[in-house]
Amino acid sequence: EEAVALQKLAAESRLGIPLIIGIDAIHGNGLIAGCTVYPTNIGMASTFHPELMEDIGSETAAEMRFSGVSWTFAPNLDVCLDPRWGRAGETFGEDPFLASEMGKFSVWGLQGRDGYGPGTVMACAKHLVAGGEPNGGINAAPMDISERKLREVFLPPFTAAVTEAGAGSVMMAHNEVNGIPCHGNAHLIQDILRGEMGFGGVVVSDWMDIERMHLFHKWLPSVDEAFKVSVEAGIDMHMQGAGYF
Repeated sequence: EEAVALQKLAAESRLGIPLIIGIDAIHGNGLIAGCTVYPTNIGMASTFHPELMEDIGSETAAEMRFSGVSWTFAPNLDVCLDPRWGRAGETFGEDPFLASEMGKFSVWGLQGRDGYGPGTVMACAKHLVAGGEPNGGINAAPMDISERKLREVFLPPFTAAVTEAGAGSVMMAHNEVNGIPCHGNAHLIQDILRGEMGFGGVVVSDWMDIERMHLFHKWLPSVDEAFKVSVEAGIDMHMQGAGYF
């Protein structure tokens, strides 16, 4: 009822642009009462059965649309190389090929293989990139890696999701990569994601991570400067926070 009411309000606005409502349906639409909850990604990875992810994605999309939601912040394509990291269960594990296959089939399930239809939702490949081996195992800690490791280990799942499965959105990562926070990293967004992978969809921030370029990473002198740098780097949408406007 809430989603329908909000869409009616949007239809009455000056431009009448519908709202896009997103949710973390990472292993089923579990934030909505009555929806099906599936095993976590790390559990699904242990099946070595990517086709199951397509089935789960399709069923999750149907339940999401029934509840008025059309965008999920999934799948998580982080390659997890440090089991101390608290989000390990959200990933498909430590193998780039397995993570690529499970993620690709998940996107196909959520979005469909032939373009969006009435029972599909937009997927979001996250988090770009290299958050799965953080310094000390701490979420959002800095990541200092070689170009070879970036391309051989951490980028392949995103390449598969974007170039093969056609993921409609990509979310940036909490962490820095070689000293530059991902939310202000034009090399990652413009050169690699847009340029090399040919991504034409939406690049969205993670929760409050634009502000964290100042508040957490201490990389920029103010939150206003963080918003400016994020836009110039290629962030299309801020998940949360009024200052971005």
